[in-house]
Amino acid sequence: MAGKVNVDNEGNQWEADQYFTNGSCSNDTYSVSNDIANTPDDELYQSERFCMESYDIPLADGDYTLNLHFAEIYPDAAPRVFGVTAEGDTLFTDYNIAAEVGDYTATTRSFDVTVNDGTLNLAFQRGTENPKISAIEVVEQADEEPDPEPDPEPEPEPEPDPNPSVVSIPFRLNAGGGTYTDVNGNQWQADEYYTHSDCGKDYSVSDGIANTEDDTPLSDRKMVHGQLRHTGEQR
Repeated sequence: MAGKVNVDNEGNQWEADQYFTNGSCSNDTYSVSNDIANTPDDELYQSERFCMESYDIPLADGDYTLNLHFAEIYPDAAPRVFGVTAEGDTLFTDYNIAAEVGDYTATTRSFDVTVNDGTLNLAFQRGTENPKISAIEVVEQADEEPDPEPDPEPEPEPEPDPNPSVVSIPFRLNAGGGTYTDVNGNQWQADEYYTHSDCGKDYSVSDGIANTEDDTPLSDRKMVHGQLRHTGEQR
């Protein structure tokens, strides 16, 4: 809210002065045409409301940043000292604008405020002179973004199960023999998973085996209940 200006140098919209409660003064606004230092928005600080008791601004409940804009444009009031509270909490006491920045110079004081009852209540306390304000700005505080979760550590590759509950495919078993790698680089497991009959035994030869380059798997066999199990075709 401000007195004369509607749009500032950055394109922000400012409402006309409202929501105030006057104090005991018969004339409670004042303006000048002097240049204002420390701002590109002279008009925002060339008018003021003074001698007010409070501002009660309707706002949704939440957390806000309150910016109170000041410039001492009535040097005859020196020393002007006053205080302000927001939602019953003291923002400052014994504030002297001219002592901080000089006359006709813009300054802003910012505070975090929380509204819980639908109204931002600002109260002004007179010190050695009437309190005053050039403009009031309330900005909703953005929700803080949570820190991103760190990338999870990659899952380690599982160790192969030495005793798997199921075999992997393709499954190659060298019946009656040990582990074997054939001419194509295929791995053949040692003989296992069998059930002996009364005559269950292994048998192997060293004879050459026709029609294959992999004599070894076909030169081993296991007899189980009269059946021959091997990794070649059953005969």
